[in-house]
Amino acid sequence: MFKTAGAVSLLSAILISGVIADDLRDIYDQAKSNDAQYRAAGYTLEASREAKPLAKSGLLPQVVLNAGTTWGNGDSYSGSNNTGSASLDLTQPLFNRGNFMQYKQADSVVAKAEAEYTTEEQGLIIRVAEAYFNVLAAEDNLRFTRSETKAIYNQLDQAKQRYEVGLIAITDVHEAQASYDNARSNQIQANNELDNAREALRVIVGGGSIGELAKLKPSIPLRRPNPSSLDYWSKQALENNPSVSAAHQAVEIARKEVEVKKSGHYPTLDLVASKSEVWDSPSTGTDFSDEMIGLQLTLPIYLGGSVSSNVRKTRHELKAALESYEGQKRLANRQVRDAYRGVESAISQVKALQASTVSAQSALDATTAGYEVGSRTLVDVLIAQRNLFGARSNYASARYQYVLNGLYLRQAAGNLSESDLDDVNKLLK
Repeated sequence: MFKTAGAVSLLSAILISGVIADDLRDIYDQAKSNDAQYRAAGYTLEASREAKPLAKSGLLPQVVLNAGTTWGNGDSYSGSNNTGSASLDLTQPLFNRGNFMQYKQADSVVAKAEAEYTTEEQGLIIRVAEAYFNVLAAEDNLRFTRSETKAIYNQLDQAKQRYEVGLIAITDVHEAQASYDNARSNQIQANNELDNAREALRVIVGGGSIGELAKLKPSIPLRRPNPSSLDYWSKQALENNPSVSAAHQAVEIARKEVEVKKSGHYPTLDLVASKSEVWDSPSTGTDFSDEMIGLQLTLPIYLGGSVSSNVRKTRHELKAALESYEGQKRLANRQVRDAYRGVESAISQVKALQASTVSAQSALDATTAGYEVGSRTLVDVLIAQRNLFGARSNYASARYQYVLNGLYLRQAAGNLSESDLDDVNKLLK
């Protein structure tokens, strides 16, 4: 009986507390299973991995079986004329420089695809985090605009009462009404922005409704990048950034493609063997059998200049790949430096905006007190209220931006992983 009562109490507590909110990790796990862009990247990787066995097939034996039969009717003297044939042909490349270079090139093709998939993996973490915190920011903004609308409505109500007893002019009522109408407009816009933010997150997780999300804790640690060396992070970006790695592999692919095309000037040597059987109808009694083994040498003498043209073409493509590689390194270096400075500036900004909210609250209290004794106007109070809610909104946004900048830094350095997402998840409640 006691156990039953305890279970009922536990169930009641769960129902009272409501549904447990989804946190960042929950949303990420859903996105990892359902995000179309991420899933497409996985299939693209698997397709690219087939480059290795495809290239290897050009170095392995090729065995082909051919068979056929014909039927015919002759005159009354020769009778029917039915024939059949079968042959088994084997070709083993002994020297084919082009195929061998393609086999070596396949390693770079796979490596490039894996680097691109890593870019997509890290990109999913960023997209989920951005969409998640966009929802939280939109929720904050809606909450602030609702509070501001309510506060201004109270001021409007007081202004009307004061006007009726002759304490203020009608212009103060009009000012309060205008501020209230503007606040209502902002609230409608904030509500629409929240709907849009939740829709963007819903797309990433593969559809369905988005429930309550875990919020960022009121107090979070503000840590500088570790190590606090910009040169260290720049070096990490050049060594580990997957986009840089993909660009490097593109250079290797282009370099080997030059060698593939140059192989058009080289001879090929194959071992060839075949066994064939030909048989005729019993009326003629004719059978034929043949076995052959030998070497086949193919030497290109002149192919209309196509080989030389292809070599020149691929050399230009190699130069283009080298330039793209250099550009990607510069971009990664810039991104990691921007993110590093973004983390440091976000720390200062969060601290400054936190102080700003305290100052804005004090200013509102002082302005309201001044209005009560007649030293400040209603317009002053409305401005002070607007400044307070603006400071709170900016402070909340700065906290989210600080968290995102930390992820941006890890992404630019090429070190972003699910463990970083778990670290951020610990900041939620």
